[in-house]
Amino acid sequence: MNEKDLLNMDDHWDYQLKMTKITTVEMVLRYRFPKMRLGFLYQCSLDELDEITKVVGTITEEELQKYHHA
Repeated sequence: MNEKDLLNMDDHWDYQLKMTKITTVEMVLRYRFPKMRLGFLYQCSLDELDEITKVVGTITEEELQKYHHA
């Protein structure tokens, strides 16, 4: 493998990690807030997803508003 392929592999794993975190958070939030639109999760950074994951069982709709990016 050349260096470019290795860089693409890193991007691939970052993407997989982000999608895994989104899926986990999405399952809980869909159960807790069935009518909430969750598209904003795809704009969140990995750090923001980590923050949400830590409190996903107790977070309120109002607290989730800070993660909506314009």
